[in-house]
Amino acid sequence: MDVVIFEVAGQRYALPAANISEVLDPVPVTPLPYAPTFVDGLVNVIGQVVVQMDAEQRLGVGGGLAALRGSILVVNDGYAQSAVHVERVLTKAIIADEDISRKDARVASDEDSDLIDSSEADHARFLSGSFQWKETSVLLLDVFAFSLDDIVPVGEPDGRGGMLGSAIGSIVRSDGQESRADKGFSCVIVQCNGEHYGIALHEVGEVVDEFKLTVLPHAPSDVSGMTLLRGEPVLSLSLGALLGGTEHALLRKMVVVERNQVRFGLLVEEVLGIEYFAEGSVQDVEPGAEVEGYLIGTNKGMIGLLGINGLISDARFKRYSDYLTKNNVTQSVAAVEKAQGKKVRMLAFFLGREQCAIPLSLVERVEEYREQIDLPGGREAGICGAVQIQGEVVPVVDLRGEFGGEQDDKDATYLVVRMEGGVWALTVNRVERVIEISESDIEQIKADKRDYIGAVGRLNGRLISIISLTPLMSADSDPIMKAA
Repeated sequence: MDVVIFEVAGQRYALPAANISEVLDPVPVTPLPYAPTFVDGLVNVIGQVVVQMDAEQRLGVGGGLAALRGSILVVNDGYAQSAVHVERVLTKAIIADEDISRKDARVASDEDSDLIDSSEADHARFLSGSFQWKETSVLLLDVFAFSLDDIVPVGEPDGRGGMLGSAIGSIVRSDGQESRADKGFSCVIVQCNGEHYGIALHEVGEVVDEFKLTVLPHAPSDVSGMTLLRGEPVLSLSLGALLGGTEHALLRKMVVVERNQVRFGLLVEEVLGIEYFAEGSVQDVEPGAEVEGYLIGTNKGMIGLLGINGLISDARFKRYSDYLTKNNVTQSVAAVEKAQGKKVRMLAFFLGREQCAIPLSLVERVEEYREQIDLPGGREAGICGAVQIQGEVVPVVDLRGEFGGEQDDKDATYLVVRMEGGVWALTVNRVERVIEISESDIEQIKADKRDYIGAVGRLNGRLISIISLTPLMSADSDPIMKAA
């Protein structure tokens, strides 16, 4: 069984790897009124709005994690996705079924639950088994521990669940639709030209904080430019210009919406959050208009309810389409790619406290750490032994020692890299995730051919050491292959 092992409050847990779609850094959270304490709020991950839960509070083992520390697991229970905030992700491992002590935690009776200490009740009822990994006990969680079904609103006066009920309902509904007639609705609240506007939550594909615009020549006045989102071109429109105003502030956020199966980015000054509005709270103005009606916000201020079909009318849609066709949209996309720079996919990992990365094209696989065998003359040649991986004897190079880390640290993993001339297993601490760094954000550094740091990359304001395998390819590495 493939599992992802992670830590929460010092205890190691695991979930089936098949139910983990992504491992991400923490992202900004929009709080939800009437949510239980273990629900952090709504987050935008992999282009979708999902509910984020705090694993410490959900499992009843702590008071909650710091907002921007740890990692986020994107969990799919087969019905809906949720984001789970954990302390740190350790590795992916293969555990034999016979090594797992099974426990069907969800069928425990009420009498059984009375025997569990109240401080451990949440923790225990989500367990499906346990196993040993690196001489420590790992608790295997049932994937339904982070299901949306168990989220019950707290303190909501009329029992509707407020924003919580609306948000979860829109995520779980299989048809992906939400209507103002469905006991109310939620809106993403944005600021534009000093005014507040609402966009129905079900019409919002995602909110983008960081983007690069390429200005398009001779574009309509309401077109700010074009950007690439995950490789796809998105025409970016100024909401202020669409509403007939003049831009006076920096447009920092992009709200992605869809019209006629085409995505557009609405540029706004700020995204203020999400608000829930009860049924009948809209003061309708004109269906199909740019502003379909008005709402009264929580601060008693007026909020204009935007209609996407009115903002991007048939006439505007045709004008944008004609413009892109006339000016050859492929050239526009190429201009965006040139402006943003080619991306390099890398695997991020840690060596002690140092965050590092290696080009993903060099990594063949990630293997669970196990003891290696000594090779005659290996230490002198720069290797610490060899391991057998899929029937092949592979020399081991411990990168932790190259960076001054503790080589007896039990939290270790092998990165198996294959290059012309051989295969190596690199010992690192924990593997984090796949990242993308623009070529323009990578700076090569002058280094000795025996140095493993070949460049430094910048990602979200952080510096990441990029590993070079030149030492393994140099003439000085011949003793390594001889020893292997």
